[in-house]
Amino acid sequence: MTEENLKEIQKTINYTFKNPMLLQQAFVRKSFAEENPGRQDNEVLEFYGDSALNTYITKVLYDNFKGFEDGQFVSKKDQGELTKLRSRNSDKECLSHCIEILGFEQYLLLGKSDWKNKVWESRSVKEDLFEAIVGAVAIDCDWDWKKIFPVCHSMLKMGDFEDNAIEELASWCEEHGYDKPQYSPWFMVYSVPEINFKHYKRIRVFVKEINKTFIGQDTESYYVAQMAAANKALNYLIAQEMIAEVGKPDKDNSVSQLHELFQKDFIEEPIYTFEETHDENGNPIWCCKCDFYELESPCEATNSSKKEVKKIVSYDALCQLVDTSSYEKRE
Repeated sequence: MTEENLKEIQKTINYTFKNPMLLQQAFVRKSFAEENPGRQDNEVLEFYGDSALNTYITKVLYDNFKGFEDGQFVSKKDQGELTKLRSRNSDKECLSHCIEILGFEQYLLLGKSDWKNKVWESRSVKEDLFEAIVGAVAIDCDWDWKKIFPVCHSMLKMGDFEDNAIEELASWCEEHGYDKPQYSPWFMVYSVPEINFKHYKRIRVFVKEINKTFIGQDTESYYVAQMAAANKALNYLIAQEMIAEVGKPDKDNSVSQLHELFQKDFIEEPIYTFEETHDENGNPIWCCKCDFYELESPCEATNSSKKEVKKIVSYDALCQLVDTSSYEKRE
C-alpha cells in the first residue's frame, strides 16, 4: 500500500489519521502479519469497529423513530423491527457490498495462504475490513463520536428503513431465474452552473437478461447510490411484469386493470374518493382522487360523469405505475 493509496482512502472516508499506521493496520490480514514479524493484524480493530458501527446505526434508528407522548418515550418501530433494521444495515451482505463499491479490498495485505485462497473475494473478509477501518478511526480519534459518526455515514449511510432494494432485486432475479445483478461504479462529473462543481457518487447495475443498465447516484455514499440503482432496476422489472399481466394502460378498462393488479398482489387496494360540485347551470361536476401505497403521488381529475372520471384517474395511475422512462440509464 502506497502513501498515495492511504491519502485516497482517507479522502474517501472523510477522515485524516493522526497515526496513518493505524489505517494501514486495518488492511493487514493475520496471514500477512505472521509472515512479517513486527506487523500487527486487523482482528482487534474489527472488534472495536463492530461496536462503533452498531452504536452509529442505533443512534440513526433512534433519530428516525423516536417520539414522546405524555412525557413517555415511544418508538415508531418495536424492538423486533429495530433489531432487524440494525442487523440488515450491518450484516455481511451490506458491509461487503460497501467495501466492493469503495474498492478497498484491492489494498488488503495478504499472506501466501490468503493469496492462494483468493480471500479478497470473500464477503466475510470484506466485512472484517469494513469494521477494521471504523475501529482504526475510533482508536485514532480516542472514541470521539463527532469524528466516528461522519466516517460511518460516509462509508455506509443507511438506506431506506422500510425496504432494501438491493436484497429485493437479488431475490427477484433469483426467483425469475435471472443472473445475479452486476454492480459497478460509473464515473461522471456534473457541474452546477454559476455555483460550483458537484461530484456525484454513481453506481450502475446491469441486468443481463433484459440487457439494460440502471444508474443510481448520491452526493455522499456509494451504498445509497447502489440502493438507488437497484430500486430503479426493480421498479422497471415490476412494471414490465404488470404490463405482461394486464396489458398496457387502456383507458376504457383501466379500473379493471388496477383491480386485477390488486388481486394479484402487485399493489395495495386503490382508494377512490369523490366530491360532487355543480357548475353555474347546476350541472354536476365530479372530482375524483385515486391513491394507493405504490403511487408516488395521488391522481386527480374532474368530469361531469362519475363513471368517466373514475376511468381517467385509474388510467393516470396505471400510466404512473408502468412508466419506465425514468428508470433507464441516461448517458
